Amino acid sequence: MLLEKLNHYEEALAAYEQASRLNSRDTNIIYHKGFILGTLGRHKEALAAFDEVLRLDPNSILAYNNKGQALANLEWYKEALAAYEQALRLDPNNVEAYEKKGESLLDLMRYEEALEAYNQALYLNPEDVPAYNGKSFALTMLGQYEEAIRAYDEVLRRNPTDADTYYNKGYSLIKLGRYKEAIRAYDEVLQLDPEDKEAFEKKGEALLALYPHIPPRKKEEES
Repeated sequence: MLLEKLNHYEEALAAYEQASRLNSRDTNIIYHKGFILGTLGRHKEALAAFDEVLRLDPNSILAYNNKGQALANLEWYKEALAAYEQALRLDPNNVEAYEKKGESLLDLMRYEEALEAYNQALYLNPEDVPAYNGKSFALTMLGQYEEAIRAYDEVLRRNPTDADTYYNKGYSLIKLGRYKEAIRAYDEVLQLDPEDKEAFEKKGEALLALYPHIPPRKKEEES
């Protein structure tokens, strides 16, 4: 299935490249070419395509957002942040740009600024699950575990089968010493993914913290 998908993308790319040769100034063609290149993991070529869109149309918010994603995929986070900020200068109400700005700020470990970006995204769209995810992670990294748990719960209210969110909620609960709740969170992870090794480890950590003084069982002497 994956190979089939990749083959379809390669065919689509070839079609857009042919279309671009016939009309080299069509920004819609160049944009879609860049999108497919990014999907195929060819991020530098995708970046060049979005730069070409912006050369022809300097006010393309979509191109700035996708340029930012290409830069982030290349781990050029400062440059990605600049692209998202340019998108927001063009459209201060662009929810996706705030989300992606938050992601780049997380990558740069600028957690308070990331939190501000996610809060702005949520102000514009209170149902934005990716923004809740990013907000909860930023709060966790800032040590604001109670607020992080509330944000994780907002994600789970909208997506109750998100194993990663249960796992991260468990982490914050351990930090607060709420070990029984943490165990329940890791049990939820393991119901969704019974082979999650890290969830077993964290559940064990919570159990040890909850029952630290249980002595080992003494081996019975052989008669």
